[in-house]
Amino acid sequence: MKNILSISAVGFLVGFCAFMGQDKMSLNLVFAQTSAQVSDQTSPKYQVIGLADAIQFYYKTNVIFVDVRESNYFSNGHITGAINTISSQTRSNSSLLNLLKRFSYCVVYCSDSNCGAAAQSGLLLSQMGITNVMVYSGGWQEWEACHLPATIQSDNHL
Repeated sequence: MKNILSISAVGFLVGFCAFMGQDKMSLNLVFAQTSAQVSDQTSPKYQVIGLADAIQFYYKTNVIFVDVRESNYFSNGHITGAINTISSQTRSNSSLLNLLKRFSYCVVYCSDSNCGAAAQSGLLLSQMGITNVMVYSGGWQEWEACHLPATIQSDNHL
């Protein structure tokens, strides 16, 4: 849908400038200004990071990791120190938002790169005023596969 709107806007501008008899330089200026406005409104307000950046953030101070998988998956294993919430609970959870605002960076992750929940949550959090939101694309599966700090529920109960 985003591409259709952008193409329609460009088509309108080309037609309008041609109708008004504007030269190519004016058309480029109008197009550049409009493109910047469109991209500012539709671009995500978070940064996607990979494993190397996620590791660096993990060892920084004043960073919180947010696992957006369902609680049963979180209980079975998660990045050590992470908190758990799901997107549907985020809007109504003012204590969560107040907590996240205390940190310099918020790293959101899901199960893996095929899970869209982290990106959705990252966008939602940024729209709700959380700054410096990072979406760790590799997620829990990549983190665990690399044997990085993790809290794993043991199946061996004594």
